[in-house]
Amino acid sequence: IECCIDEWLQGLKEDIKFTSAAYASVYKAHFDSLQHFHEHMEPYKLLERLCDSLHD
Repeated sequence: IECCIDEWLQGLKEDIKFTSAAYASVYKAHFDSLQHFHEHMEPYKLLERLCDSLHD
């Protein structure tokens, strides 16, 4: 998703090749945020419920 946003950053579509090297830090930041959210919402099982809802 971040790569797609970057392609439209200037208002016109520019092809940007997705590579794991370019977006690994973005992925890790999002993953860490989800992990932090999960740890704080664990008693409510909120992340699991959100994932189930998105999956359905």
